[in-house]
Amino acid sequence: MNRLRLEIEPWRDAMLKVSGVLDETVGGKTVDLNDQHNRRRTLYGTIQRRDPNKMLQVNDFPDPTAHCPARAETITPLQMLFTLNGPLLEAQAANLARRILREAAQDSARQITLAYRLLFQRMPTDQERKLGLRFLAGHENGLPLYTQALLGSNEFLYLD
Repeated sequence: MNRLRLEIEPWRDAMLKVSGVLDETVGGKTVDLNDQHNRRRTLYGTIQRRDPNKMLQVNDFPDPTAHCPARAETITPLQMLFTLNGPLLEAQAANLARRILREAAQDSARQITLAYRLLFQRMPTDQERKLGLRFLAGHENGLPLYTQALLGSNEFLYLD
């Protein structure tokens, strides 16, 4: 079975969900996707035909002014830069880190286990746990960086 990469809409929604901030209200007005307080599903994002959202454009969103029977799937350096430096991932990594701290306190091993359970619905392997513990021990306040790496990982972005 071929791996399937999530499109930007379900990927963004999944980040909001695991971070514990997704607003699942059905219906209502659209909200600008650049608004940092926007916790609504991406489906409710405002789309401007003449000024497309940069986050959507970088992640293969089709041109809203043209007929598009299927999305072209690309892998570009800009997508990885978005994952490393984009405000969406930074904000959701911080939200996820806060959630993990609330639920797993200051126990790094429990934090890693919870992160894997939330993001991947599985326990971390011994190797993943050791790497995570080493990373967190080497970085003061490193949990947001760690969660950002997990949110940008192929395991979170692709369906098997």
